[in-house]
Amino acid sequence: AELIIANKELVFQNEEKEKRVTELASANAKYELGELKFKQAQTMAHVGSWELNFATGIALWSDEACRIRGLSPEENRQSQESFLSFVHPDDLSFVTKMLNDSNTSLVGSSFYYRIVRRDGVVRYIYTKNRFEFDANGKPKGLYGISHDITEIKLAEQNQTDRKSTRLNSSH
Repeated sequence: AELIIANKELVFQNEEKEKRVTELASANAKYELGELKFKQAQTMAHVGSWELNFATGIALWSDEACRIRGLSPEENRQSQESFLSFVHPDDLSFVTKMLNDSNTSLVGSSFYYRIVRRDGVVRYIYTKNRFEFDANGKPKGLYGISHDITEIKLAEQNQTDRKSTRLNSSH
């Protein structure tokens, strides 16, 4: 009788484990689908995300953050120096000042600047960042977004050029 009870208990435990495995597999599938949709949304919006770990000095860039800069998604581990290497030379002092001011105040920032990809293509970027603090209030990282606004910027310039042309031709 004890053997039958022990066997029933093992069967019950096994069924519970199988149920838990099924629940975990389902949760994992939902997570992966959510991750896929998030990546697709970033691609559609041309918004990449990144996070910089102050302890390691390494930033992890999302697939879209890499693509914006003309990198493959496998090149997602970058340093502060490599980030700055993409900044357009005419914008470098401005970007450096914005980052220094933000690091001094420990307040996130947002600003516009240009990058030059490795293939020489210039892109217009809007970035916004926030600090991450540890339990003691010490900054441990920085995270944010890079929004490629090149098409918007070019459309604005095109519209301005058309207005200027109309004004000039009317005189």
